[in-house]
Amino acid sequence: MNWRGLFFDHLGWKLFSLLIAFIVWSTYHISGGSFRIGDYLLDNAAAGNWKGYRPRIMTRQNDPHHYRLVPEEVSISVAGRRETVNALRTRDVVAYVDAQDYTVGGTNVVNVQVRTPPGITVIQVKPDKVLIERVPSDFLPPD
Repeated sequence: MNWRGLFFDHLGWKLFSLLIAFIVWSTYHISGGSFRIGDYLLDNAAAGNWKGYRPRIMTRQNDPHHYRLVPEEVSISVAGRRETVNALRTRDVVAYVDAQDYTVGGTNVVNVQVRTPPGITVIQVKPDKVLIERVPSDFLPPD
């Protein structure tokens, strides 16, 4: 078989195969890297939103300083199977920021991290970055 025949014999079948490969590739990437798009097509998916969620500030165990976040609250959007999202409680979704690498005089803008139960995917965190500020102890409210 010559080179011309290798490319042009049965051209219709070859183009059809490329179309099918493109559809499979697109489906895989649109569904976030898995073939679980059937959950979304069968209306088995749901989303949940939390507004005014206050992230926890993670510090070193022996850190004597106090910190505050600007802004203090974030909004979190999650998705997953309908029964899993409906069973979610506020304490199941944990948002936190890491203040361990706080630098004095530096720009301390950090990402808001979110931990969710298995089967729940974080869609969006707004804002996704917050500013950490060290609060002097004389400005702390009394307990």
